[in-house]
Amino acid sequence: MNIPIIRHIFVIAGITWAIVLSSCGRDVNSIADPHFDTNGAPLDTIVELFSPKLPESAKLYVETSGSMNGFFRANQANNFKKTVWSVFSGVAPITDGNVYTMSNGGDIDTPVTLGNFRNSMNAGAFVSNSSTHVPAMLHNIIENIDTSKNEVAILVSDMKYSPMGKTAAPELLQYQEQIRNVIGVHSNVSLSFVCANSEFLNPNGSVAEANSPYYFIIIGNSENVAAMRNNIARWCEATNSYVESGDMAMNYHTPNYTIENVKNGMLSSEYPNNCF
Repeated sequence: MNIPIIRHIFVIAGITWAIVLSSCGRDVNSIADPHFDTNGAPLDTIVELFSPKLPESAKLYVETSGSMNGFFRANQANNFKKTVWSVFSGVAPITDGNVYTMSNGGDIDTPVTLGNFRNSMNAGAFVSNSSTHVPAMLHNIIENIDTSKNEVAILVSDMKYSPMGKTAAPELLQYQEQIRNVIGVHSNVSLSFVCANSEFLNPNGSVAEANSPYYFIIIGNSENVAAMRNNIARWCEATNSYVESGDMAMNYHTPNYTIENVKNGMLSSEYPNNCF
């Protein structure tokens, strides 16, 4: 191929690229997507990035039904007592100084101070024969949260639902739906859980289960719940008891994203998250 022909090819390629650039500059939104104008500018400019924010206050709740007895054995050390105290003492500065135990079908009992709770937990005072209605327990907690003041509730529970009587079987089959509906009818709250595990002890102190799961349930505004979930997860990791975490009914707002690589296209210099 001679030099004049090569030059001719480069000239044609340059003209073609200039036409492409100029046409893109005139009408980037060539498919008339209603979310952008002809220059590629987004018409929806509402951007609310999700940012975890520590709550201003917190209330501490603990389930004390019979299914929790193996965590509360008198004068027996286990990772449950260590981790729960680590979390509660960490949250203490933004609480009212009390812990609210829950039994008798999900009712909220008379509060005990943090110090008395620790002593009673270590002494096995929360061992009981009561059963707890988990949906009612969550409902009662949610009804006592003031989300307008960035308050969260933290519940410690094994989430084992143990209804009694003739209605027990259908109640258990519908457990998942009942939990979903409790959260669903309270549109002002979000929920996260942090799952931890601990030794579950027999009455004589022997280990019935080496890694029995229980949960820290955090309820409140999405931003407050996320921040507290992160803290509790770190505290559980510090005691080697962390298992996993998850969210429910969280409002993540606008996702924070960046486009880094584009194939067969270009990034807009004015709107770097747009490509054409």
